[in-house]
Amino acid sequence: MAAKIEAVEHVQPTLQQPATLRQPVQVHTVDVTKGPDGIEIQIDGSSPMKSEAMKLKNPDRVVIDLPNAIWNRAPKLIPVKTTDVNAVRIALYRADPPVTRLVVDLPEARDYELVSSGNITSVKLHAPTANKLQPVREPMQSKR
Repeated sequence: MAAKIEAVEHVQPTLQQPATLRQPVQVHTVDVTKGPDGIEIQIDGSSPMKSEAMKLKNPDRVVIDLPNAIWNRAPKLIPVKTTDVNAVRIALYRADPPVTRLVVDLPEARDYELVSSGNITSVKLHAPTANKLQPVREPMQSKR
């Protein structure tokens, strides 16, 4: 007696791959522009990028990490030499998993804003925050 074998097709559900397993983003260009609102750094990639940023001191700088992004060129130094920014540096910080790091060297601490639109991530630097403390005035004493 021969047994009948039926072909069974196993279908695996297609799940979206987690970010760490997706194809890395290729970082194409870094542009530094000075506009009426200050310095803006634009990072252009092959697809949208995730970004993580932090402010560091001694010396003052803003560090932007781009996880799962690859800068395939030699480390780059963009001398800006303005009153707002000394220089911008970009390099592959870690190869596996890939992380590209952009460092904005500052003459003094300042706030920043990260804005992503499509394949471009922008770093907008704000003017330094001035110490806006007002002097304390002692009440005048009346003479009696």
